[in-house]
Amino acid sequence: MALLRFRVKLSSNFTEHVDGCDTIDGGSRSRVSGQHVDGKREPTMSQKKAIDATAAEAAVRRMLEGQYGGKISSLTFDKVWYTAAATREFWEVQGVLIYKKGVFSQERRNFRYQVDPDSGEVVGYEETTVR
Repeated sequence: MALLRFRVKLSSNFTEHVDGCDTIDGGSRSRVSGQHVDGKREPTMSQKKAIDATAAEAAVRRMLEGQYGGKISSLTFDKVWYTAAATREFWEVQGVLIYKKGVFSQERRNFRYQVDPDSGEVVGYEETTVR
């Protein structure tokens, strides 16, 4: 009786065996815990990010353009950093938004958005008006 083996594609470099075997295709290469079968290390959590800093900025820009529409006169990003809080990891994007309130008035707001590194969606934000 032949043992069927299935490989599930996780990413371009890593595969996981569904049957729990330690070899691939009956070969003699074995999988050591924490290593790829070819001797490469598995990526750490910071290497598994699906989006980078510029994609996080783009997600925040889309969110702000959706909220304020064509009223935005200036949008600058001050800081973008990757952080973890408790069991959750996310990109934090901080910056300044200036938008038109009327014909002659503008309002300046500082903002801080949190973007999920896997999906690229905004999971939290804070906006404060500068007087």
